[in-house]
Amino acid sequence: MKKGFCIFSIFVLCFAGTAIAQKAVTQQQTAKAEQEDASALNRRGVQYYLEKDYVQAIKCFRAAAEQGHAVAQYNLGTCYQEGKGVTQNYAEAVKWYRKAANQGHSNAQYQLGDCYYYGYGVSKDIAEAIKWYKKSAEQGHMSAQKALGDIYYYAKGVPQNDAEAVKWYRMAAERGDANAQNRLGDFYYFGDVVAQDYAEAEKWYRYSAEQGNEDAKKSLKFLQDLVKGKSTTNKKKEGGDKANGLSKSDKSEDPQELRELGWRCYWERDYEQAVKYFRAAAERGDAEAQDKLGDFYYFGDVVALDLTEAEKWYRKAAEQGNEDASRSLDHLNELREEIASLRKSAEKGKADAQNRLAMRYFNGYGVTQSYEEAVKWYRKAAEQGNKHALYNLGNCYYYGKGVSKDYAEAVKWYQKAANKGHTDAQTSLGLCYYNGEGVPQSYVEAVKWYRKAAKKNDADALFLMGNCYYKGKGVISGCAEAVKWYRKAADLGKAAAQYMLGEFYEYGKGVNKNYEEAVKWYRMAAVQGDDDAQFCLGSCLSEGRGVSKDYEEARYWFLIAAEHGNQYAKFALGCFYLEGKGVAKDNSEAVKYFKEAAEQGLDMAQCTLGCCYLGGEVVPQDYVEAAKWLKKAAGQRNAEAQYLLGCLYYSGQGVAQDYNEAVKWLKLAAEKGNKEAIEALKTIEENNKK
Repeated sequence: MKKGFCIFSIFVLCFAGTAIAQKAVTQQQTAKAEQEDASALNRRGVQYYLEKDYVQAIKCFRAAAEQGHAVAQYNLGTCYQEGKGVTQNYAEAVKWYRKAANQGHSNAQYQLGDCYYYGYGVSKDIAEAIKWYKKSAEQGHMSAQKALGDIYYYAKGVPQNDAEAVKWYRMAAERGDANAQNRLGDFYYFGDVVAQDYAEAEKWYRYSAEQGNEDAKKSLKFLQDLVKGKSTTNKKKEGGDKANGLSKSDKSEDPQELRELGWRCYWERDYEQAVKYFRAAAERGDAEAQDKLGDFYYFGDVVALDLTEAEKWYRKAAEQGNEDASRSLDHLNELREEIASLRKSAEKGKADAQNRLAMRYFNGYGVTQSYEEAVKWYRKAAEQGNKHALYNLGNCYYYGKGVSKDYAEAVKWYQKAANKGHTDAQTSLGLCYYNGEGVPQSYVEAVKWYRKAAKKNDADALFLMGNCYYKGKGVISGCAEAVKWYRKAADLGKAAAQYMLGEFYEYGKGVNKNYEEAVKWYRMAAVQGDDDAQFCLGSCLSEGRGVSKDYEEARYWFLIAAEHGNQYAKFALGCFYLEGKGVAKDNSEAVKYFKEAAEQGLDMAQCTLGCCYLGGEVVPQDYVEAAKWLKKAAGQRNAEAQYLLGCLYYSGQGVAQDYNEAVKWLKLAAEKGNKEAIEALKTIEENNKK
């Protein structure tokens, strides 16, 4: 969703079927309404709202809201957001949205998420935005689902997570969001996020186009022409060529075409080229491009944050009637006023203001990012005992932001914050004791602090308590007890805990072995981007453990995990390409993935790669290259590699012949039970007797 709030349409939909009262509602009726129950008050407020008698609407909404009526609370928040019947006040809007959201009102949860995402009435907080978007999305709110898709796809304050993005886009698309449908079409067309599938791409483009989405209409026509053979240009390649300055369109004077190229590069995450095209379109007077360029400078996630530059482009767009840009200008002015007020309070010595100003500098929100300036204000607030500043200052020392990294100094500030009950500080202090960072290592002390934070349902602390019980660090080891803590953390959404539960159920640690339950937890962690869980889920799908065997889906999860750098997933992909599982057999792709995993140090990949060079069927035979990779695997105690390396030394292939080296490696392999090595040693011994 753009920065503006399309609230009125949602507002009216909340009351479909409400009869519009006659215009001649008297003041006496209003007095009577104040005595009605909350539902009746809310309905009467809607009547006034639709008649544009906002002052009377506010009276009714407030009376109902103060009785705890969730819909009325949401409506009152809407009025404060829009400035209808009251002076516009984002903070007051947030207050009422929160009351309704806490009662499970999905629209309020979505709007509260927007407030945190864009910083309306509250400090910008992506984690908090995601929390409320998810609550709303899980109730089927289409816009919240789309917002989550955008956050995970464009890595807005979170690590990029294509699997999670696809999940939320699909939910929104299936509920009819045209932009999400178009995005899914792109995914299936390009095949870089999901397996390429033109039929699926056409389906989603069509759904979106039927709702009037212009981009989808163009993509649908392009795809249909491509399938019919009318187009000989691959869409993705065309985009890439333009993005690299190879297309004649680079010289286009058409601002709409330049803007569309900007969007295409933006979708493909080529942000540098996206800025280039948007700027070219903006300089030619395109209002939408000017607004988007303003966004880039406002948020500072594509270019360096520059509010002056943002204001310049927003103003140009607003002067052409762009409503989004007008709202952005208003918000920009409010942001500047807010920062000025915050600075004024901070300079007067108010600790909370000092901490909040420091956070602005640390995150570069509304001010030029400066860790040094952040540390300055954190220190001022910390010296007054502000527990949040104490913790934040500890983080600066721990990570070396604005100051030299100093674990002992970090511990000092964590300790002060932890003693004041700061949950994250207690967890961080526990980690320092666990790892011996800045303090002598003490698992018992680590557990003490983890337990304090865990009592307040801190997911990280609960997970770490599980680890301590699993490994027997600071407590008596016990898998059943570990499961208890992991489950608590997993239920709070901690992906690492969900992965561990999956592992425990797969191998029967502390619970009865249950493959179906393992798959359930692996999948929950996988969609959150845990690459170990993605690999394990792929393995279960590949082998049919706890789920129907599905090579295509297995390959999908292996690909996602591999993109995150998981070496086991890369090895699995190599095997899939070698054997033609879920994909056309392709030796070059197999070797590519084997090599990537081998270069990351995975011994089984190194051994397999060595075998490929030995055999000469997958790649041209090369004993020297084979010996190179087998040495690496053998050095990691891989018995198969030790046996094969022993054979190479015995025969002198790829290495200088050396019987002593041969026997050394064969013995090492034999000690691990390798039957071929045992037989080879017997043969050598018999030959020596002759």
